Amino acid sequence: IRGSLQTLDQVQVLQTEISCKGIYTDTPSVPQRLEELLNLGFSITGIFPISRDKNTMEILEFDCLLIRTNK
Repeated sequence: IRGSLQTLDQVQVLQTEISCKGIYTDTPSVPQRLEELLNLGFSITGIFPISRDKNTMEILEFDCLLIRTNK
């Protein structure tokens, strides 16, 4: 997201993968990532689980679909 700030203001719809369990190094937490996207003027329209822990069924990663509601 940070690498696209110069052109992100032109984006009306955004889909991004968000990790719930810190699978990747230096990944922001779910609240941090969502706060960043909301502060950029987007609103969540859908959350779609990608992977789950097979034992606990916890969501490990999800796709988040957002639309721009504030420009």
